[in-house]
Amino acid sequence: MTTDAIESAPAAPPTESPSGQWYGWQTLILDSVAAGAFAGLALGDVALRVAAPVLLALIGVAIEEASTPGCGDTGDICLRGLGGALAGGAIGYVAAVAIDAAVLARERAASVPRRKIHQATLLLMPVVNAGQTAVTAGIAGCF
Repeated sequence: MTTDAIESAPAAPPTESPSGQWYGWQTLILDSVAAGAFAGLALGDVALRVAAPVLLALIGVAIEEASTPGCGDTGDICLRGLGGALAGGAIGYVAAVAIDAAVLARERAASVPRRKIHQATLLLMPVVNAGQTAVTAGIAGCF
């Protein structure tokens, strides 16, 4: 085999997987730790973000059905209530996000221990101040 044949040989295909590398386990671990630390708030958040849009979508359907005439027996697909459901669901989602941001997304402040109130005491201490031209001495106190 000559050096020309070696130089013109095709390069080996890359051995890397075409789908890439999966690192989802790292995000799952972090999400589970965060959910465990804030389990009550996480459940409240999920309940709010599901219940508010669904409830307001149902209210939107009821309002639209009460305010518009029926579809009748035309044989066509009747979409009455769909607009109310979409509007109510959108309003419910925006309301859930606003309530979550304003109420649930707060970290409770650590309780600060109150200072103990001491009985009145008298504290005296000597004070000496030496300057360039004079030395002063005295007593300072707190009561």
